[in-house]
Amino acid sequence: MTGTKLEASRDLLKNYTKDGKVLDELSVYCQKAFKHNFLQEGTFSFQADEVQLAEWIGFQEASERKDVLLFLKEMLYPLNFPIEKGISSTSGYREAQLKGKDSKLIPIATGLRLQSGQDIRLRYPKGIGGRLPVLEVPNKKDFAKIIQALAYKNEPQEIPESMGAILIGGITNWKRLHALKKAYKNSSATLPWPIYFKEHIRSQKELYQDKIIVLSRKGYSGVSHEQLKLDEKEWLDYSFDIRFHHESAHYFTQRYLGGMRIHLHDEFLADYMGITQSLGYFSKNWFLAFMGLDVGSNQESGRLSNYLPKEHFLSKKSVETLQDMTKEIAGNLASYNEWLLHSKKEKSPVCQILSISYLDLVQLAQEDGLERLKEVHAMMAELSVDVV
Repeated sequence: MTGTKLEASRDLLKNYTKDGKVLDELSVYCQKAFKHNFLQEGTFSFQADEVQLAEWIGFQEASERKDVLLFLKEMLYPLNFPIEKGISSTSGYREAQLKGKDSKLIPIATGLRLQSGQDIRLRYPKGIGGRLPVLEVPNKKDFAKIIQALAYKNEPQEIPESMGAILIGGITNWKRLHALKKAYKNSSATLPWPIYFKEHIRSQKELYQDKIIVLSRKGYSGVSHEQLKLDEKEWLDYSFDIRFHHESAHYFTQRYLGGMRIHLHDEFLADYMGITQSLGYFSKNWFLAFMGLDVGSNQESGRLSNYLPKEHFLSKKSVETLQDMTKEIAGNLASYNEWLLHSKKEKSPVCQILSISYLDLVQLAQEDGLERLKEVHAMMAELSVDVV
């Protein structure tokens, strides 16, 4: 963010605090990272599904492994190893992950030791960002182990109880890579495979690295059905649906808006999409419960603390100010969604996520936040839409 924009953000923050340290900290934390380069062309272009999708579906249809977990172990090598401290630095683990060595030949590849591996399901549903493989893991302990394996190289990283879903990228799929190598060797090419890989394949990570969404079946954000006065099954169904659309929103920002961060702005976007796509409208009360900011919630167990910067600690006053802003943003988003539901304006989810991502947290938290959203929404609604 330029100095001018930081100054503007700082000026708006003065509506919440006059404390100089808080102004300094939050003017930096609240700066927007999303990019909207497509506005220069006046066209938003949807991309085709990534290469991995068709390959996953093809591999699964051709596989003799009808058990989902056994099929996944062929695709994602970390699932063949247990969760153990230091395992990622062992020679056996590195040979599998970096060289594609068959795990059957590696003594330490004894599997994840899951409790209910037979209950894991694999689907390919369409979300706002496109289709990806989605793993449904009903067992809580199995869910944590799969996250540790795929996101943390089988190290025993603590997984927050409030985490119930994750979008993971950059996973080397050796089944895809071996298929590329086999196809190349069966061609008329004469260049040795290692050289060909280095010069033509390595930089095209989409050809051999995967993105997947892993979903649990527990209550969303650690919130109980009693807290929301819902039947338990009804709440678990809502939770699963919210999680899918939440992670799909992260995938959307990654593909179209320049990336995703562990940041409150990203979570506002993702929770807004999750709640509205599942419930049919944006519930301010649900969102605040998820963040631990509603009346009677335990703020320590809420998710908001998960998105505070670890490298640059925010002071207690800054966190309290951010909590106040979060409540105002939730109110403005609820008003924005209600306005859309009762108007004849463009209501597409894409138009909504583009509008919310365009404003930074400070702008969204202002008293005129709804008017700002309406103005941006009108601009996004005028975009022409292409499908690549």
